[in-house]
Amino acid sequence: MPAWITHWISIQSVCNDGESWSGCFLRATFGAETTHDCSKLSSASCVEPTPQNADIGHTSAAQYYGAYNIYLLNKYLSNWATAIGDKSADTAIQNYISVNQVTYPKLLLSLITQYGNNDEVAAHLNQSLAQGPSSAPVSPQTPIAEVHQALNSQLSDVLNAAMTDFDSDVFLTMTAQGALMALPAEDPAYLEGVFKETDPGVVPLGS
Repeated sequence: MPAWITHWISIQSVCNDGESWSGCFLRATFGAETTHDCSKLSSASCVEPTPQNADIGHTSAAQYYGAYNIYLLNKYLSNWATAIGDKSADTAIQNYISVNQVTYPKLLLSLITQYGNNDEVAAHLNQSLAQGPSSAPVSPQTPIAEVHQALNSQLSDVLNAAMTDFDSDVFLTMTAQGALMALPAEDPAYLEGVFKETDPGVVPLGS
C-alpha cells in the first residue's frame, strides 16, 4: 500500500482546496457527493467501507484497502480514547504514575502495551508518538481528569497527523504491514473490563 497510496496522492487533481488528503481519498472511494471525516476521534462521519456503500464500480482493490485502513486507524485510536477516558482505567493509570517517572506518551504506550492485544500496532504507535513534542513526567498529584484529557490529546494528535499530514508518515507508520487488519480493534467494553481487573495493590512493571 505505501507506494500505491503515495503515488495516488502525488497525482491527484480532484482534491478541494483545504481538503485533507484522507477526506479527499474517502470522497473518491465513496463517491464525489459524499463527505467523510476520519481525522477526529469517534467521528460519526467516519464509516466503515463496505461493498454496499463504496463506489465499487470506480474503486480499485488498493483504494478500498486504503480507505479501510483509514477507518481502522480511526477506530483503533477512538476505542482507546474511550476506554482510557473511562473511570475503569483510573486504577491502572494511578498505579503507573505512582511508581514510575513517565511522560504522557510513555504512559499511554504503557497502558496500550499492557492491556491491548495488538503489540505490532502498539510498536507503530510508539514510533508515531516519538514524533510529537517532548513531555515532562506526569506527577502522581495530577488530577485524574487532567490525565485523561492529556492522554486523549496524545491520541487525537496522532490521528490528526495521520489524516491531515501525509508527509509526516504517521499514517503509513500506523498502518504498516497490515497490522491494523491482523486483529480486531479492541472494543471499549472489552478494554474497560480488562482495566477493571487491575489490582490496586499490584505494583506495575517499570516503564
